[in-house]
Amino acid sequence: MSRKHGIKIILCTLTALSLLCGCEETVEVPALIEPVSANEAYRPVEKRMIGKMIVEVGNVVPTEYCHYYRKVTVLKEICCDVGQYVNEGDILATADIETLQHELEDVAAERALCVSLHDARQPLYALNQDLVEIDKKSCVNVEDFKGAADCENRLNMEKENYVYDEKLYEYMLKQYDKKIAEINKDINDGSLKARCSGYVTYIKDTAKDNVAKINEAVVIIADNTDTYIEVPDLNLDNYLYRNYEYKYAMIGAEEVPIEEYVYTGDESVYAMAQGSYPNIRFKAKTQDRLYVGESVVLCFYAKKRNKELCVGNDSINSDEGGSYVYVKGKDGEKEKRYFTNGPSDDYYTTVIDGLEEGEEVFYVQEAASPARFNEYKVERTDHVQMLESKDIKKAETLNTAYFAPCSGTVEEIPVEAGSKVSKGDVLMVIDSGGGAAAISEIENERKRAASEYEKKINSLDQEAYDLTAQIKVTTLETANYHLCEPEYRFQTERMKDQAKIAVIEKQLAQIEYEADTQKYNRQLARIRKNNDGKGKISIVAEEDGIVSKVYVKKGTLIKKDEENDLLLSLSENSPDKIALNVSKTVALAITGKTQGIAAIGSSVQITTDEKDVHYGGKCISNAWNGKSYAFTLEDKARVSSVIMDKKSNGVIIVQMEQSDFTDTVNLKNCRAFVNTMTLKDAIVLPGEMVYTEEVKSGSVKRDYVWKLIDGAPVKEYVIKGTDFGIGNGQNTVILSGVSEGDILADEINQM
Repeated sequence: MSRKHGIKIILCTLTALSLLCGCEETVEVPALIEPVSANEAYRPVEKRMIGKMIVEVGNVVPTEYCHYYRKVTVLKEICCDVGQYVNEGDILATADIETLQHELEDVAAERALCVSLHDARQPLYALNQDLVEIDKKSCVNVEDFKGAADCENRLNMEKENYVYDEKLYEYMLKQYDKKIAEINKDINDGSLKARCSGYVTYIKDTAKDNVAKINEAVVIIADNTDTYIEVPDLNLDNYLYRNYEYKYAMIGAEEVPIEEYVYTGDESVYAMAQGSYPNIRFKAKTQDRLYVGESVVLCFYAKKRNKELCVGNDSINSDEGGSYVYVKGKDGEKEKRYFTNGPSDDYYTTVIDGLEEGEEVFYVQEAASPARFNEYKVERTDHVQMLESKDIKKAETLNTAYFAPCSGTVEEIPVEAGSKVSKGDVLMVIDSGGGAAAISEIENERKRAASEYEKKINSLDQEAYDLTAQIKVTTLETANYHLCEPEYRFQTERMKDQAKIAVIEKQLAQIEYEADTQKYNRQLARIRKNNDGKGKISIVAEEDGIVSKVYVKKGTLIKKDEENDLLLSLSENSPDKIALNVSKTVALAITGKTQGIAAIGSSVQITTDEKDVHYGGKCISNAWNGKSYAFTLEDKARVSSVIMDKKSNGVIIVQMEQSDFTDTVNLKNCRAFVNTMTLKDAIVLPGEMVYTEEVKSGSVKRDYVWKLIDGAPVKEYVIKGTDFGIGNGQNTVILSGVSEGDILADEINQM
């Protein structure tokens, strides 16, 4: 039915009325009765492309690279900001590696102790063997051959023990080196480095949670030089068009074939196993004509389309003789003509035989043709859709979270939300209640170690003194009374070796004591960090910033590694960035579809209460919406996802053109309009030029325009963009049915 006029119809017979039922269900009409209409409505037989069109709107977006950790990691710092350009190899984030650094120090110290003790013990093996050799000589001297054989066995055992100890030493060094390498790798992995150069489009909000889950996206970098077309509503789980034969992007008047980015089998299986489905991506052959932030209409047909001779479904009838139409003859009379038809779609049917191109065929027309109209020439123009966001605030894109270093009670909070702080400022004081006791315990352990060391050294000194004295006596007696007695000579040699062993054991004791002392000093230094010695630990700012939120109050009892161990967060507000939430304004009631959130590169316009004052910006991040990425890295399939926060759903970050925007503009007086769709060189008609008719008792609706052919208006069916979330009633985007240069009838209202 026409939107603007009542139906002008002359009903001659019930049979003629049956023709108005539409093209979907043909009826038999007696051959001698011709249809009659208030307007003689004819449409030429033309070559057209037919087939059911499925349309999706894609966004031209940069290729994004996820950066993540392969195990649960406590984050210490995000080293980049949204919108910042980073180079390949730059550090993007660091893990809280203090514990790992402590572990590395301890393992390295243990290895150094192992080496020092090994080197100091080397002379012992020769001395122990020498003692056995002396005992063997003594046995042989007194003809104790059994004792000499036992000494030989002992000597072999000493040699075997030496070989075993050396192998054990080498094994221990390898274990230490392996452990050190593992810790160093963890420390190195703690520094998340950029795999490519590009712009940062997402960083994890550590103010809410500083623990990165396995494969959780921590930083995302976009390469604007490598773009593709992404459909927000299509992902690996719900993509239905993979086997469609014909796919193309509508770029201006050109149908540009597109190719789907195909995920590997491993990537698909891994993504499905994780329940994380990446978006479907396409490449167009003329990708260089597209720019980041632009929207592209993608069309899908089950079969390849070719231009074929077609006649409108609203012209076709049938009887026992087959399908027929009424063709306008040279004398203006209607000729009933049977023809052979082929495949059809919702509007047209292909002609195999019986009709010629250009012949005018009568079609059923409920609505009266426009009586008075202006000519309207179809031209191409840009179509922009914008959504308003009233939720405007500063973008706190870079946050640093401070968590409890220990359990205890909050004793002091010298800052509050909004406070500006400098690096080293005290943010909070916690009474751990155990600092003094821990320090005292370590001090006592160190004293006990010193006491034990002193006792051992005194004992070894006494042993060395006694041996030295005895050697002097034995040497004197041997010289005065037993010059030729071998046993006294053996005894002297034995005592000299024992004295040397005592000196080495003293050296070993000193090495172990010094290692223990260093260990206790490390422990004390760690406990005393920001500790006043009485268990009160200060939390200090690691960088300059603004306190964005304080999560605890004075007197709060906190427990480390539990839910309430988040103390406060510092933010760095960029004066040229704002955050907009458009989640409440994306629903399109007309189609039931939802319009995708603004793509990266989309423009944003800000207006204020001041007349004719406008500010511009562009979307630099929209990743806070649970996106997933599947890719292959180091020959393994990977899946990384943004863990979506409900409060962040629909949030985009906008880079304003004015560098001091938030410092000079009151955000409360602003209105933001987000460009959610930009179609270049589209066909856009005024909404009142597009009409709708109902067939099959109103169950099917079809849209049409009045196209002028030889000056006469002819009904031309069109596919509107509003059926796919494109355009609105005021401006209608036409996806199919009219072309640039066509002349349409712009009906003049009759008062």
